[in-house]
Amino acid sequence: MNSRFTIVEMSLNRAEFRWKWLKFLEHSFLLGGVLCLVVLLFGGAIVLGWVASKALATTVFAAVGVVGFIGWTIIVISVMAGTPDRGWLAAAVERVDRRLLDRLNTLLFLERRRGDAPQGDRLPGALPGKPRGCWPTKHPHPLSQPPARWNISWHSCWHS
Repeated sequence: MNSRFTIVEMSLNRAEFRWKWLKFLEHSFLLGGVLCLVVLLFGGAIVLGWVASKALATTVFAAVGVVGFIGWTIIVISVMAGTPDRGWLAAAVERVDRRLLDRLNTLLFLERRRGDAPQGDRLPGALPGKPRGCWPTKHPHPLSQPPARWNISWHSCWHS
């Protein structure tokens, strides 16, 4: 985005950081739950007498720890490398911060279209005050058509 929109960029960056932190916690808790289940099942096997060797129990617990560390490292790398879709992220920020309602999605739309428009059709700003082609350049004479309230009063008197 443009450097003029630092508040928008800061909002999106802050939301992306929170999204990454949430994904990291979500995957870490999932990994921790799976490892706890494995340790619980192995502890049940020890209590039931299926595993009697101390060396085997130590090896299994060390292997669970190493697998957990490797899995956690993979989670850290994958979460830090991933980024959410900017459109989804903008919609999420707009839901939380009502000041930015529809502004982030509009800016992201214009950001995507920046390379599509021909040079002459580019708008001077990201959100101009008056888009070209929406309003006529010549204003009609104010008395050329009666105001709507005159039409309504005429029809209500005529049809009563």
